[in-house]
Amino acid sequence: TCSMQSGGGSSIGDPCNLADRDYSRYAIDTEWTTLENRLVINAAYMQAEDDLASGVGNESNTSYYVQGFYNILSDGRPSFTPVARFDSYEVNDGRDKINSWTLGIDHFVRENIKFRAEFSSRDGGRSILDEDRFTIQIDAFF
Repeated sequence: TCSMQSGGGSSIGDPCNLADRDYSRYAIDTEWTTLENRLVINAAYMQAEDDLASGVGNESNTSYYVQGFYNILSDGRPSFTPVARFDSYEVNDGRDKINSWTLGIDHFVRENIKFRAEFSSRDGGRSILDEDRFTIQIDAFF
């Protein structure tokens, strides 16, 4: 076993000797805004390639999302903001693909207080559990 009190090991094969691993990430994103900044649509695509924790082999996964929201104004400020988002990502070297939909609404009670309610539904593919989730959140900015 690895003893952190002794400062760990330093020889190959010692459980305290972590493998030298490489990680690479590539991403591109875009945003489109119209209707005097009230409608916003953005998207991103990401590619990851990582050496495995064992130090032998690597895996590659991709992910992307598309989301949009529309600011409903009251007295020239956002009051309500409906939001829709689709996410898709891979795990386990692309063998498992997870898709998720999120629908929600933000309400700006005051300039510095936001109430959020959202529903998310995840399709986990073969090895990840499906999940539906409802979230209520209050943000206060000072």
